[in-house]
Amino acid sequence: ETLYLALKKADSEALAWFYNTALPEQIQGIIDIDCWNGDTFLPARFETAFRSMIATHPLKLHQLMKRIDPEVIVRGLLELCTVVDFDFQDPPNVENDNYILSPDNRYALILHTSDPESSEMLRQWMNKLATCDLELMQRHLESCKWEQKSDLEEFGHRVKRGRLQEMGFVDRTEAIALYGRGIGAEYKKKMLANPLEDGT
Repeated sequence: ETLYLALKKADSEALAWFYNTALPEQIQGIIDIDCWNGDTFLPARFETAFRSMIATHPLKLHQLMKRIDPEVIVRGLLELCTVVDFDFQDPPNVENDNYILSPDNRYALILHTSDPESSEMLRQWMNKLATCDLELMQRHLESCKWEQKSDLEEFGHRVKRGRLQEMGFVDRTEAIALYGRGIGAEYKKKMLANPLEDGT
């Protein structure tokens, strides 16, 4: 959490240094804290982290894509595009040809926005990852074809919650529910009514 708060105040240069040098587990931790509100995934926040990951060296990006929860990566991709198999004889019939091809010409990513930055981000992600591990890129895109957003969020949240519990942390939403009422609230009331004496 201390690292997360420090990154919130970091400039672009410091942020780039962090993503290029941090362990995948550290970046996963940032995603766990910043990209979820209870069991609800926050795509806009993940996109910010995703852009920073894509800006790293291809070898670093490959390391991150192998270690970051794949459900979260695929869920983030589905916010940006719809993935279909590409056929040169029957290309996607979308307005302004608003799609891009994977490096192996196997998939078409139909963009959900006309924003050129989003298109370039996805293109860089595919190109960098394909140079290191074409099969991994294909697995992510195959998942985009078949997985549902709701299923990805449900499973991704379970994995995140289990990881936090293993480290001794309680999920933020569960902590509020636990300590905001009942035993926790009653204990707080008793402590305020009977403060410890000085030197105790």
